[in-house]
Amino acid sequence: SEGAINDEEVFEINDFTVVTALESFIVGIEATVYSWGLGKGSCNGNRFALNRNVIASCKWDSKCAKLVFGDNNALNLAYFWPRNLDRLDDKRDSQDAPSSATTDGDYLTNAAKLLLATELDFCPGSIISSQFGVLEFLLLTPFDWSSDKVVNENQLQTILSAVNVALCTTECELPVFVQYGDGD
Repeated sequence: SEGAINDEEVFEINDFTVVTALESFIVGIEATVYSWGLGKGSCNGNRFALNRNVIASCKWDSKCAKLVFGDNNALNLAYFWPRNLDRLDDKRDSQDAPSSATTDGDYLTNAAKLLLATELDFCPGSIISSQFGVLEFLLLTPFDWSSDKVVNENQLQTILSAVNVALCTTECELPVFVQYGDGD
């Protein structure tokens, strides 16, 4: 019976899987997008009811999360959206034929309507909204402006690749803006 104990072999699994810093960063973005409820097409693609009086006095809301990038960098992922604008439902009936008679501006996207709204020309608010015609977006900035800046092209391309992979995986439809260089 002593020989039976010595004949037993210890079964051991050696797992050599290594998670890279890029993969960790991608997972961090994905987890944040899901936790904010922005994944799997849940966003309505910047589709808001555009009431010019309300837009001029738009109140913004945001959420932020710290994401670790590389060995010693951290980035801040922020989600911005207008608090006082109503969302449009994206319920399109595929059986309805598009009407040939459209009312003024119905053919324009919300981004185009925002860019053309003269009441917004000198309104205080989001620079991103006024320059890019979006009301809902994600913004990736350095967590600490003195030490976490994205300063070289390699870092920027790596971050953009990670964002692209994460947004494709989560099916998030929001635009993402990345702060590059100094925060002027």
